Amino acid sequence: MRKVGFAGFGKSFLAWNMAGTVEDSVIYADHRAPYRVWNRTVQVCERWGDVETAKPVLVCLDHEESEVAPDIVVYGVVPDPVRIETALRAQRQSTKPVVPVLIGYEETGVPWPFPPEFRPAITVPWDMRQATSPLVGAPLTLR
Repeated sequence: MRKVGFAGFGKSFLAWNMAGTVEDSVIYADHRAPYRVWNRTVQVCERWGDVETAKPVLVCLDHEESEVAPDIVVYGVVPDPVRIETALRAQRQSTKPVVPVLIGYEETGVPWPFPPEFRPAITVPWDMRQATSPLVGAPLTLR
């Protein structure tokens, strides 16, 4: 079982969408999580014991607890130089792998405007109206 934590911009968006696209995954979320009411397909676990009972391949952590540490962190970043520098700093200082995801940037044919060391694992166009991306399937409100 791999535990994936989320940080930065759109961390709940990334957690719920990743859980919804990976088979045999669950989301570990607080019972008050706003996206929880929109979910129709992802198994939601509110207690860590429920996660251990479900035995998923992947656990997307949308609920932070000191005793439940992620194996890897997905760090959402908007195309802003200050936020990108913050993500790079987090990546350098972390003892765990940090995978940057650039949210809200679309290739326009111009040279890469960001520092050369910033190489996101994926660039996700962002649809503010639906709180999702066409890359990850149907909007959360329709699941």
